[in-house]
Amino acid sequence: MKLNSPAKLNLILKIVGKTPNNYHLLEMFNVLIDLEDIIEINESETTTTIKYDKYEIKQEEDTIYKAVTAFINKYHLPNQSIYIIKNIPVGAGLGGVSSNIASIINFFNEYYKLNLSKKELLDFVLAYGTDICYLLYNDKAIVKGIGEIVEPFDYKLNKKVLIINPNIKIETKYIYNKVREISESILNKEYILNSNILDILENDLEKVVFDNFENVKKLYIELTKHLDNVHMSGSGSTLYSLISEVDLNIVEKIKQMYPNYLIGLYNIK
Repeated sequence: MKLNSPAKLNLILKIVGKTPNNYHLLEMFNVLIDLEDIIEINESETTTTIKYDKYEIKQEEDTIYKAVTAFINKYHLPNQSIYIIKNIPVGAGLGGVSSNIASIINFFNEYYKLNLSKKELLDFVLAYGTDICYLLYNDKAIVKGIGEIVEPFDYKLNKKVLIINPNIKIETKYIYNKVREISESILNKEYILNSNILDILENDLEKVVFDNFENVKKLYIELTKHLDNVHMSGSGSTLYSLISEVDLNIVEKIKQMYPNYLIGLYNIK
């Protein structure tokens, strides 16, 4: 069985408070794009294994392995042999690992007819990462709380996304630990529907990342010379631009400027 596991993009990411146990309260408008990992999954007669095409990771350090094996054990499922082709860069603000976990667990729920509700799935995945909650939904959504409150949003967005990833891995926890400013809570469906989307794109983590990763800041400054809008997804390091009318000459020029970066045009799902 093959699964497509899409990247997520934060078009809006605002930090609006903190919980008593120091988790950040967020308001986000998230979408999925067709930059996707490919997951090959089959039942195994021995033990559950997860392997990757681009790297090796110890099981005790592998969040995907931890989440998948815990789910298999909890619901008494057969062991699995899983192979993941990683097209989404890790530590890039695109939710690749979270997407893999969400895709596999959604597959288990459907294939083995577990009939678990979204709440039951959310309660399970929250221990392994808050982005997984959104990625259980195959839709655009407004996301709040620490990431567990997901409100699917049928919003038409007829634009392409230019992704520029500079191959810099950024640890999410490192960035959030450096957040000092809190934004006003304003995000809802009406706010988005009554606005030009290009006017409200924002990410409260951009300044933190730019202050701590000079190369990402320099890339941002250079890209703004060629693109009308440039923003960061998640905690970085991926930058993106929403494009209505694609100028392939500009896209090709940026690819030539940064030949070792992941650069591509993608559709919003």
